[in-house]
Amino acid sequence: MEFLAYQEKGENAVGVCLTFNIIEEGENLEKVMNGVVEAANLHLRAVQKEDLSDDLLNRYAPEKYWDKYLAVLKELSKQRAGKDTKRQTVSTSSKKYTLDDILTKKTHRAAAIV
Repeated sequence: MEFLAYQEKGENAVGVCLTFNIIEEGENLEKVMNGVVEAANLHLRAVQKEDLSDDLLNRYAPEKYWDKYLAVLKELSKQRAGKDTKRQTVSTSSKKYTLDDILTKKTHRAAAIV
């Protein structure tokens, strides 16, 4: 699962589960990230418990959020090349997920303050 949390100056923080198109807003960046991760995990458990279609695991967020996510990846790549480390960690994938894929993968996160 891919996650993004960001907060633009003077705006609310936004947390997004890019894989399931779950979006949460709030005043605190860390709280929205935790909230969207919890919502995604509940969604995943519901799909598993109710034996629902794998299509519910591939409801991708709108392109504008993927663009922000990819911009964070690009910036982190530059930082790593220059040995500039921050507390941000990310991973990306364009693969379609099945329930087994998600249950066996580590959750990935991206965080950015813009």
